[in-house]
Amino acid sequence: MMIFTMRISVAGGAIAIAHGLCGVLARVAYSRYQILAMTKHQEDAHTPATQKAQDGRLERSRSTRQQIVAAMLELVRERADLPGPEDVAARAGVGRRTVFRHFEDMDSLYAEIGSNIARIVMPMATAAFQSRHWRDKLHEMIDRRARIFEEIMPYRLVSLLVQRQSDFVQARLAKSYQMETAALRAVLPAAVIADTVTLHALDLMLGFPSWRRLRQEQGLDVDDARAVLHAMMTRQLAALPDSLD
Repeated sequence: MMIFTMRISVAGGAIAIAHGLCGVLARVAYSRYQILAMTKHQEDAHTPATQKAQDGRLERSRSTRQQIVAAMLELVRERADLPGPEDVAARAGVGRRTVFRHFEDMDSLYAEIGSNIARIVMPMATAAFQSRHWRDKLHEMIDRRARIFEEIMPYRLVSLLVQRQSDFVQARLAKSYQMETAALRAVLPAAVIADTVTLHALDLMLGFPSWRRLRQEQGLDVDDARAVLHAMMTRQLAALPDSLD
């Protein structure tokens, strides 16, 4: 009887072990199936046809984004006013939702516009001076900034309109002013920088507000506005002692 019981126990243990092995083998087989399925999915994702489709979607997305930015630039340049998302969408030939699908809000669109403008004007702003003396560099800076300010005029005017509604635009404007002042300080002798009255006078003379005043309020053309600034600069520099050189 004891031997019979032992045989039953051994048989039961063998069955349990067999069941356990079957479970293990089933899990291994399922895991291998999952790995093969994932590998197949990855291979399919990198097939020429799939890759071509993905590339096509990315290219269409980039093209649409460029259309939206170009539309915003065109509208601002045409009317020096802030276009709404509906205007931008209509000019770009896309839906309003498409505009916000590519740009979360108008600030993100302003950022893209700013990046586009920076790519245009930064080469002009950072070009090496032809003049060697700091006084001559200031006159050269007048001509350089006249070109830059004419290029950015519509966009800067719009920025001035919307700065109170957008912290982003306000911060970008402040950064622009800081960069203009830093560029001026970079060409001045330390003694002139220490003379705060002269420094602020030169900064005002070479800043965008003065250019806008001459071009818009006083109605001067580019050449006349530039001539006024050169005359002001000559008089300002003549008042400085030669010892500063």
